Amino acid sequence: MIKLTDKTLAVLNTTRCTTSKLKEFYELLLQIGADYIEMDWDTAQRLDSVLVAERAVVHLDDPIQSTPGVFRRVCHITDLPVIPPVIHEIQVNDVREISLLGRYQSYGKIRITGLSDLMLHDFPSVFRQIRKRLPITLELCPSNDYGCAGAILTEWLMDGGNGVGTFLGVGGFAPLEEVVMALRIAKRHRPRLDLSMLPRLCQLFTEISGIEVPSHKPVVGHAVFEVESGIHVDGILKNAVNYEPFSPDVVGAQRRFVIGKHSGLVSLQYYLSNLGYELPAQAFPLLLDEVRRESARLSRALTEEEVRAFAEKVRVDL
Repeated sequence: MIKLTDKTLAVLNTTRCTTSKLKEFYELLLQIGADYIEMDWDTAQRLDSVLVAERAVVHLDDPIQSTPGVFRRVCHITDLPVIPPVIHEIQVNDVREISLLGRYQSYGKIRITGLSDLMLHDFPSVFRQIRKRLPITLELCPSNDYGCAGAILTEWLMDGGNGVGTFLGVGGFAPLEEVVMALRIAKRHRPRLDLSMLPRLCQLFTEISGIEVPSHKPVVGHAVFEVESGIHVDGILKNAVNYEPFSPDVVGAQRRFVIGKHSGLVSLQYYLSNLGYELPAQAFPLLLDEVRRESARLSRALTEEEVRAFAEKVRVDL
């Protein structure tokens, strides 16, 4: 069974955010598909009454530190004796180091971090090597040095492993929202999971971290469902699944058609129709030439007001 840990709160500095925002952020993280939420001990104490102990993981510097009420603990491998209830974290820089993993067979639970170069190798073969040397409870937390951690973690989870990531990939790890959506599409994992709260989660993330969510960030970017290409608009209007692996409402987003240099007649007609603006059929080729030329000059899509202005100009010129 797939088990996924979100370690966003172990990576972010939340000391300056209010406790109410921290609690709301935590409660939304619980909803995005992770089985466990990892954090430092100070954050766990701040969450207090809203902390769900059986889904909590506390990241410790000292593996013997007491954490009353917390279900799981994780700590980097140290020279101290093995502490069975603790998840021991090992840094593996590249695939060549897998041959050295056998030394950790006496540890009860292991988390492997790193392995960003795994994309250059055969996934199933490397996974078999890892499991051969560590036939124990095992988690993978790939680093995102080459922008492929999400793909690596998804493959590992689909191969039956447990994994770790962060929201938006913060801290240089696998972007959890992308992994959750990939599993939903490819494996039908938790297909009824409600992700409509993601826009609010993004907003809180920015308020807490100061990091803006890129507009075209897969799954959560506000422009992900913004479509300009004429052939794409035509295909979406006929059957949206031709171009969308999931519906925008699944992630609390809305589809938006924009007019620019790649627009076509169908998209222009549909756009003006939605504005309640009518033009004779012979006006549309002229209008399309105008808006394409202006969009190319401005190097951006046109605003609604600009499209209306060009439409009125063409109407007058006819």
